[in-house]
Amino acid sequence: QHGFPSVQYHLYERNETSYRFSYTWEYIAGQLLLAGPLAGWLLFWASAKYKPTDHLERALKFCFAGIYIFFLITSYKGRVEANWTVPALIPLIILSHQYLLRKQKLQRILLILAPITLMLVFALRFYLVSNNKFIKTINTNEFEQNKTWAKQVHALSGNLPVVFINTYQKPSKLWFYGGTPSLSLNTPSYRRNNYNYWPIEKSFQGKTVFALSGLSESGSTDSIRTKAGVLYGRKVDSFYSFSGVQMQVRRTLTIDSTKRIAADIFIKNDLGLNLDFSRNSLSRPGIIVFDKDQVVFTSLLTFAADLYASNSYHALTDSTIHLAKGKYNCRLYIPSAIEGKPSLNSTNIILKIE
Repeated sequence: QHGFPSVQYHLYERNETSYRFSYTWEYIAGQLLLAGPLAGWLLFWASAKYKPTDHLERALKFCFAGIYIFFLITSYKGRVEANWTVPALIPLIILSHQYLLRKQKLQRILLILAPITLMLVFALRFYLVSNNKFIKTINTNEFEQNKTWAKQVHALSGNLPVVFINTYQKPSKLWFYGGTPSLSLNTPSYRRNNYNYWPIEKSFQGKTVFALSGLSESGSTDSIRTKAGVLYGRKVDSFYSFSGVQMQVRRTLTIDSTKRIAADIFIKNDLGLNLDFSRNSLSRPGIIVFDKDQVVFTSLLTFAADLYASNSYHALTDSTIHLAKGKYNCRLYIPSAIEGKPSLNSTNIILKIE
């Protein structure tokens, strides 16, 4: 229904400024550790060496190789989380087991490494639940003292619903641990997620909310230091946003004779949010052009068709664009009640300047 947003993000929208070799070697090291801190290499080697004897084992071999190779390739685009390959652990265990059944020497090595591995795993788990975190490279903020954090945020925001900027984890945690209705407002510099599709945003329209961000903004009036870092906030009267509105470009973006970007846009408004932008000129849609992750152009859009009579219309940028030849990523946005924080309302759109 929504165009597979997670797949869309990872394959087309997730662009790093440049490739780092650390993305690849961290991925490889992470997979070896996930399979077993000491025996992971042995399981991978055994699975790769094993020759399938039936269709099931052949299918498992394809899954084993396909999943790991696919994410190895995606490490070229950015960091790969170790847990993304968890489905491959099933063929890894089965195939390595079948191979090791006939290898007595390798079995003895595995039996030696197994108890040492268990001790290391238990030691790490005891460390994670301890209060003394002396290894700074292991970040435990994601699952530690969430109830305390939720109380701190509630004390700052009072009884107001909370709108977080560009994070889907924090609003989920605050609602779960603190019972405070929370929303993530995703801007063009971030990405779409479940908060673009859930009907939560509709229930926030017109309410007084408290906006929180991990970055200090010019409009921030309050701040709080928590276990998860410093948060900056401000009270927003009569909140409105349009994350639930999807804007799709029907054809490739072009530059017309006046050096303005031209686009044929289709609006998909599943959440039934009010699109009468004329009531508030600050909410007129616009476009942002990126060169990798740097903003190089931004402009509001002027519509040649009546917004309220049709979902499809022709749009032109208010400003002219002067950029070097090449391909650029663009995103459409609609301003929200939080100054400087518009909602993200499209996937990546390619602008080619020749």
